[in-house]
Amino acid sequence: QRSEHDPRCGKGRGDLFTLGQLLAAAGVDLDAPSLSSVGETKRSAGVTLILSVDYRANLLTRSADYSYLVNASRLEAKATFF
Repeated sequence: QRSEHDPRCGKGRGDLFTLGQLLAAAGVDLDAPSLSSVGETKRSAGVTLILSVDYRANLLTRSADYSYLVNASRLEAKATFF
């Protein structure tokens, strides 16, 4: 979501997505049964989202175009801590 009214995004600052927007774009229902854990929902078992950015630059016109694709992995979710 790009908004010129949000100081965190817009011209030269990138795009801003909420977790809810990413989950909706991937078609994830957090209250649906987990595919990897019997008796658990995706909310409690976890979901791994994969965000792909397709960036195309045209050097002749000095323009760029990009799009996003978000998918939920069918593999078991893994907890990652930094």
